[in-house]
Amino acid sequence: MFMVAVLVEKILRVQPEVRKLYLLVRAPDAAAAEERVLTEFIEKCSEPFRQPYEAFVLWFQRCRFHSWYQLLVEKILRVQPEVRKLYLLVRAPDAIAAEERVLTEVVGNGLFDVLREQYGAGFHSFIKEKIYALPGDVTHENFGLESYDILQLSQKVDIIVNGAATTNFMERYDVALATNTTGVVHLCQFAKQCDNLKMMLHVSTAYVAGEQAGQIFEKPFQMGTALRLDYQLDIEAELQLVDKIKSELGINSDSKLEKITMRKLGLERF
Repeated sequence: MFMVAVLVEKILRVQPEVRKLYLLVRAPDAAAAEERVLTEFIEKCSEPFRQPYEAFVLWFQRCRFHSWYQLLVEKILRVQPEVRKLYLLVRAPDAIAAEERVLTEVVGNGLFDVLREQYGAGFHSFIKEKIYALPGDVTHENFGLESYDILQLSQKVDIIVNGAATTNFMERYDVALATNTTGVVHLCQFAKQCDNLKMMLHVSTAYVAGEQAGQIFEKPFQMGTALRLDYQLDIEAELQLVDKIKSELGINSDSKLEKITMRKLGLERF
């Protein structure tokens, strides 16, 4: 519902010439449908964001940031300027490099021109006040951050947005597992430490993979549930398989042979 609310608000704000938006909602009749839109859609969807908050946004990317990440950060800063701080976890060797990545690859994007025009000479001060870049990696426990930093972060964060994943089907299997599975474990461990956590938004393609026929309705998924009833993924077994193959190779992880082997394994297991 929240993502739909963002989309509709965006259309109505930047495309006011739109003649009509027809919203299909589950309801027994027109009156109930209208009531759902007015109460659940317009009022409740923005409820968690009406008060000042601090958000922790995770992203894993070896090259440039994905457009949705830039859109998310810009959207929050533009329509929710009362946000106290956005903590952006990015892959970088140190704090200076992390800040440079955010300034050039995120804030430097043309999407932020509206904010630049709005704040004028104070734009960079506004960004400095609202964004804090953290050098880290979801594949490491505590994201590779110091214990003190994790403790401080857990006491401040109200909302977590996780887009830390690789969608490259030619990715090394060990990297894909470490990012898309172990990384989520590390995220959940951190989330449990956050006393003030109000929302955790996890962006994933896990449940849109495969093929389904007929009408497809939203439904909750339980731990271990897969789209294919005859398929069950054992993450621990997959991690053990990777370790076994690496140990059999008996060479360091930077070797060309290991990279090729891990990519081939990824194609087989995907």
